[in-house]
Amino acid sequence: MYQPFCLVLPVNHPFAGRKTVEIKDLQAQSLIVLDPLKRPSEMVCIQNEIQVQCTNTHIYFSDSVATAYAMIKGDMGIAVMPDFVCQTDNGLAIIPLLFEPSVSYGIAWHASDTKQETKKFIDITTNLYLNKDR
Repeated sequence: MYQPFCLVLPVNHPFAGRKTVEIKDLQAQSLIVLDPLKRPSEMVCIQNEIQVQCTNTHIYFSDSVATAYAMIKGDMGIAVMPDFVCQTDNGLAIIPLLFEPSVSYGIAWHASDTKQETKKFIDITTNLYLNKDR
């Protein structure tokens, strides 16, 4: 399953009313990104591209999504992250970032695993993802 990257920012940020944002638009912004040791490998591409296109952008690293949200609310910057980790928050806007490649994740399990717990976990996870409110 492929998902795009997005920006998470305060609802009063100038980008909050946009439908999408491009990397070049991030010039001179303070950005919050996931810790290099804890991020999806695809984040390397987007962080490199940001550093190439936006030479005067300041980057802060966050060790978790929860910490990134606290940093955004503390007015430290705006976050760049895969959209599937974003949480709905009335004080924040989630704006798609025009950039390829996207992040892909999925669920895999052994075919001989017939435990009901496994099936329930997969069903719950799938339903949460497919019904995610944006």
